[in-house]
Amino acid sequence: MMVKSPDPGIEIYVRNKRPADMTSFRLERTLLYVHGATYPASTAFDLPLDGQSWMDYIAARGYDVYLLDIRGYGKSTRPKEMSEDPQTNPPIVRADTAVKDIGTAVEFILTRRNIPRPYDLVLHHCRLEPRRHSSPCRCTVSL
Repeated sequence: MMVKSPDPGIEIYVRNKRPADMTSFRLERTLLYVHGATYPASTAFDLPLDGQSWMDYIAARGYDVYLLDIRGYGKSTRPKEMSEDPQTNPPIVRADTAVKDIGTAVEFILTRRNIPRPYDLVLHHCRLEPRRHSSPCRCTVSL
């Protein structure tokens, strides 16, 4: 499904899988996959290998699983600058943009499932802080 971003003309691709009989949604059983700078989440987490993707595997264990493709990746809207000469634009999908897209997806999920706030956000292999850091990554994101 496509979720409107606060930025005009941008929509964020969000995919959902869950057990077919799941009718109650809790924060601790809701998971959002966020990709890194190489591959979109739709190909990284929902690529069937031996008949099952990572997303399928987690959903089959009772989770309401989502993924999102940050703008410019996968099925999300490509910013217009991506069709222009790269020499005329600075990098367009930086950490602040990724945080905005993650926030859009999180708010969509919490509202859709009527899940209360606050919530915990765990980012794996993230680079959302301006300084270098060692693994595991600890990122604080205010949404």
